[in-house]
Parts: sequence; structure tokens; C-alpha cells
Amino acid sequence: SWANGTGQIIGTGWDAFATVISGGDGILYAIDAAGNLSFFRDLARDGSEQWANGGIAQVIGDGWGNFAAIAGG
Repeated sequence: SWANGTGQIIGTGWDAFATVISGGDGILYAIDAAGNLSFFRDLARDGSEQWANGGIAQVIGDGWGNFAAIAGG
């Protein structure tokens, strides 16, 4: 269930990514159409919009568009 019982928007613009997965513990990974892997970290984890690095994607890898499937942890 959602932390506040109803769900809440904590960010927008995720449609810029082909894939978004959870890394657990407030971490999200996103892969864009070019295969770049980006890292996001939710600082508050309480439904408020408080992202590390001001919410700007931190590209941490490339070539991820070659995978047919990936899973988060």
C-alpha cells in the first residue's frame, strides 16, 4: 500500500524513459530510449517530492537498451 494510504504524485516526466524500475529503499533506475541508465534517489520517502541531485537524472551507464528485460531489487 502507499505510505499515506492513497498514493501521491512525487514526480513527473517519467514518460521520457522507456523503463523505470525500483532499486528498493527510495532508489529508482530509469533507462531512456538511447539505452542510458540513470539513477534517482528519493530523500524523503514520505510522498513528498524531495529528490537527490534536484531530481536531475544521474547517468550511470549506457548500453542498457540491449536488454530484453531487467528487474529491480
